[in-house]
Amino acid sequence: MRARTLACRSSRIRKWWGERRREAEPGDGDRREENARLIAKTLGTFVMKRELVVRELCSLILAQCHDHPLRVAFDGVDAAGKTTLANEVELGLISSGRQIIRASIDGFHNPKAIRHRDLSPRGYFADSFNHSMLIESLLLPLGPNGSRHFRRAGFDFLTDSRIEAQLEIAAEDAILLFDGVFLLREELRDFWDFSVFVEASFENTVARAEARDQYLFGDAAAVRRCYAERYVPGQELYLQSVDPARLADMIIDNNDIAAPVLRKVPNPSFQRTPIGGAPSSAASVAAELKR
Repeated sequence: MRARTLACRSSRIRKWWGERRREAEPGDGDRREENARLIAKTLGTFVMKRELVVRELCSLILAQCHDHPLRVAFDGVDAAGKTTLANEVELGLISSGRQIIRASIDGFHNPKAIRHRDLSPRGYFADSFNHSMLIESLLLPLGPNGSRHFRRAGFDFLTDSRIEAQLEIAAEDAILLFDGVFLLREELRDFWDFSVFVEASFENTVARAEARDQYLFGDAAAVRRCYAERYVPGQELYLQSVDPARLADMIIDNNDIAAPVLRKVPNPSFQRTPIGGAPSSAASVAAELKR
């Protein structure tokens, strides 16, 4: 079955690129230029306007071929832009007529007693989420030979209580768009049919978190302190031990939100740039945050 799925996916992608090449032949000048730019991306890194990146992701997602709902992961560190990108892709896929299922790792937290039993960076990486609940409630039902009966969430971290989300039924060609941190870790990586890693420097993500997360922590200083002591080092642990960019099907460099960079394969020359401007250990990133 895996061979048939891969063959189908390959055929769909070849057809899609063939259409782009034909569209790039002499004709309308503007259309030819745009499609030539799209084709050029296959050669490596390419910078585009955001709407074109979203359009490309939608096309690549629709080119996937499976005999069960498609499970798409949007991975990346906190505040990299995963949720925003997944929401944009959801809007872009509406016209396909397929059922779009949106869900997030935020609906599968562990209880606070488990999340906070170890406040170290390693505890953040190891204890934040209930992966068994995620797999049993959502990923297995939507996978090969799954029942297609699923729940989008199982826990409300704001009230620190379990929730009984509605039991829903997925169409056979439904598309799950799931965003969250640590999604390509060993426990989860085999449950995704297509994965996108959203990349951004810690300098940018912490600045975004300061504006976004004050309602959770109280003020910008508290946000920076929490990121310095727990989140950034925990995310560095994930990046260094798992190397999710290497595992992902697509990489989006989202440092410039208006003009993201799309890469089909990891760029070996790329170096993450934490706060301070130079590739660094988690400890030095945290030290910079505390300044």
